[in-house]
Amino acid sequence: HRCKNKNTLTIVMIHRIMPDPQANDDGADPLWTIRPEIFKQCLVFFQKYYNVISIHQLKHYIESNKPLPPHALLISLDDSWSDKYVHGFPLLKMYSLPSVLFVVGNSIGNQEPFWQEQIFAAGKKDAIDEDAIDRWMARLNKCPNEAMTYEQKIKYLIGVLSQLDPLIIRQFLESHLKEFHWSNRQML
Repeated sequence: HRCKNKNTLTIVMIHRIMPDPQANDDGADPLWTIRPEIFKQCLVFFQKYYNVISIHQLKHYIESNKPLPPHALLISLDDSWSDKYVHGFPLLKMYSLPSVLFVVGNSIGNQEPFWQEQIFAAGKKDAIDEDAIDRWMARLNKCPNEAMTYEQKIKYLIGVLSQLDPLIIRQFLESHLKEFHWSNRQML
């Protein structure tokens, strides 16, 4: 990677940063979550092998038509989760590394959790019956693999729902999660 991409920009996207117990309690998807100690190891690696640049530096290089420094890297913190401020920012500050935080526009002034996170959290808390998932999937003419685990079915369901009209998603939430009240949005 260092040889092939010496003169290109590498962008590292971080979705969630939190300890395992908190991630489990908050219903965070482990596929998109790293522990603070792993994030710290990444920062040490980035600092050793890359020239970490800020978004302002990137803009300057583009506008001035100057080449990027060799092994340029941009750290992108996506979706403006508050765990980035709690667990990520102190580490970035400790290593004096810049990053860019991207905010989800519909999260501004909105306290509802993302529907995907709500379903995943409900799955983590066993608030969605596996038979209900199977019935809902059958209603959508989707057949999950019988060998799928409960967590895999939850992720499959999220993938299927993401292809549908928001009204259908809302109907699913209202019919299957009406007893599950999770408003743990955790956004900045």
